[in-house]
Amino acid sequence: MKKTFVILAILLGLVLVFFPYDIFDEFSLFGYTIEINRYKDFATFIGGILGTGFAGIAVILIYKTYVLQSQELKATKGLLNEQKFEQKFFQMLGIQNDIRNGIKYVDAGKTYLGIDFFIYMNEGLKTSYETMTEFRDNPEELKHENNTFHSKFKQFKSLSSEKDYTLAVYLAEFELTHYVLGHYFRHLYHILKFIDKQFRVELSKASKQNKHIVFEKYKNYADIVQAQLSSSELAVLFYNGLAFTKMKALIHKFKFLDNLATEDLIKAEHTEFYSTCEIFGEKYKTCNFQSRSRLVYV
Repeated sequence: MKKTFVILAILLGLVLVFFPYDIFDEFSLFGYTIEINRYKDFATFIGGILGTGFAGIAVILIYKTYVLQSQELKATKGLLNEQKFEQKFFQMLGIQNDIRNGIKYVDAGKTYLGIDFFIYMNEGLKTSYETMTEFRDNPEELKHENNTFHSKFKQFKSLSSEKDYTLAVYLAEFELTHYVLGHYFRHLYHILKFIDKQFRVELSKASKQNKHIVFEKYKNYADIVQAQLSSSELAVLFYNGLAFTKMKALIHKFKFLDNLATEDLIKAEHTEFYSTCEIFGEKYKTCNFQSRSRLVYV
């Protein structure tokens, strides 16, 4: 039905355009004589107006087509950029998991692989902290230790704040395992940096009302990374952030340690190390740490 109507409309248009109107010249109808020449000037006038009008409408339609194509091109470009970002993001995430799974560390004849290494590392931090604290409180016990241990203790003894003392304990452990942890944390940092870079680009183009939407979008990517990490990995990352300010800034920004249980830390009081702060001119809120029992019900 619709197709028939279109065909009839086209045929009617052709008839109106090519109809030989001259046959009606001097034609009398009810006492009125039609003179074609009388209407030529009027027809020319009407034709000029209609021609100009249709030309204007054509320009408007061409402009609207251009605008629509530009918007579609922009949307397509944005979609391609997002696909490119996600492709690289998941590629980096896969490499991070390969790095973690490929970890091999040997201590006292025992081999620790992958996640087991971080369990070993986290327990080692707690043991070293307790040992050093015991000798700090009871210096006379040092006489039973070797010279290497004695010199290490001297370094810790000169540190007055709890944060510096804890950091020194971590760095002492990191020195022994840097060839494992260094590669792991460098790549993890570059994943978060990659997310942050794309976040900043999109944030600069977003309206004030949509800025929180952009943040949540890229926080979700950071959450995907965090979901790949075990509790022991998050605990070691907690102390690694104290040593590397750039990593600490990204941890704060994306609330990367929010699911870390306080029981996994050396001391629950160490959550204060990630309180409200300012890093590189940006202000960050306190990270949300909770006990394992409370996390179960979140």
